[in-house]
Amino acid sequence: MSRRAWGTMRLPDGHGPLERDLMIMTAHVLRRYTERLLELEQIDSIRIGTKSLAYWAYKFATDNDADERLRLFSDVVSSGRDQ
Repeated sequence: MSRRAWGTMRLPDGHGPLERDLMIMTAHVLRRYTERLLELEQIDSIRIGTKSLAYWAYKFATDNDADERLRLFSDVVSSGRDQ
């Protein structure tokens, strides 16, 4: 899969900033993406730029899948590789 396909989601003009933001997907879908990235040996870090903390902060604190999302972040950090 190309590098662009993993990091960029292109939508037609006229969509708001959250509709282009990868962090608005459900924790389950986000886990599917990140677990595949973690399988690749050549990946040293994963960076996801997001505005969702400013526009939709409750998604990380009180949304239905907030606990699952925080577990995912914890799993990604704990899977870190020594450089």
